[in-house]
Order: sequence, then structure tokens, then C-alpha cells
Amino acid sequence: MSDTANKNTLNRGTGLLIIEVINSNPNGDPDRESDPRQRNDQRGEISPVSFKRKVRDLVEKKDSPVWNEISKDLKLDPKKFMISESRETELKDIRNLDEKQFTERFWDGRVFGNTELEKGRNIPVKTGVVQFGLGVSVAPVLVERMTTTNPAVQADKSRGMAPLAFRIVQHGALD
Repeated sequence: MSDTANKNTLNRGTGLLIIEVINSNPNGDPDRESDPRQRNDQRGEISPVSFKRKVRDLVEKKDSPVWNEISKDLKLDPKKFMISESRETELKDIRNLDEKQFTERFWDGRVFGNTELEKGRNIPVKTGVVQFGLGVSVAPVLVERMTTTNPAVQADKSRGMAPLAFRIVQHGALD
């Protein structure tokens, strides 16, 4: 293929992430007191932000079977696949990096985009090359809710109650 043809080629890819949910809350809705998200037809939902967090977690855990398999097959350098939106990353350290240093180090900044580089800098908006849509379960999900109590304070009815503190999806598969 000629150099001209290579410049006009748009590389695209499509991926599928399947999340199986068993007795957990995959993505609580802050507008409904962290209730698991559900559509009107009772199918579960996961927001694009939650999808990104789950993918970041998979890439961040360098001792996991997922990272070990992917990095071995693709010969990935773990130092170039750090996560900027991590509990381990200090914002002050990110802000001291220039754009080249940031993009070489942080995988999620290259893939999902970032706003941190834009702060106080004359850099165009960086949206990232990967976009996620809403994750929707393949079938309706059953949400189980339960109020819990603390037996040590049951005698005093004004304390010890946690109304609807337990909220889980019994089972669901989202894509």
C-alpha cells in the first residue's frame, strides 16, 4: 500500500465488554440514593463513566490474569500503561508533566482523553479515541432491597436502622 493510501486510512475497532453481576450493585444511581440503575423495562444500566472505571481497574491491576494475558500477547510495557484517574496518582504529580510525558505514561489519558492537561495550559481539548455508550443488560434484572438494623441499639428505636441500606442486583449480564 502506498504512503498516500496509509494517510487516508481510518483505523477503527469495535469492542465488547461483558459484565456479569451477581449479588452486587454495578453502578448506583446518585439521584436515587445509589439504587442500582434500571430502565423502565427493568433492564439494568451502567453509565459510560462506570464502564471506563471498570476498564481502568482491569488495566491498573498489573498482577491480574487479565493484564498478564493481554500484556504478554501484545508485549506491553507496564510503565506506559499507568492510570491517571487512580487512587495511587497524585494530581500535583500529573500537573508537573508536560503533554508528551503525560501521554507516554498514562494509558487512560491517551485512550479516554483528559481534562487535567487542559487546566492552565494552551492545549486543545483532548477527548480521547475511545467512546463508550450506555451499558444495558440483556434481560431484566431483579433488584433486592433490605433494611438492616444494628442489634446493639434495637432497644432505642431512634437509632440502629439503615433503611434500604442493602441494594443489589441478584444477577445480570450487561454489554
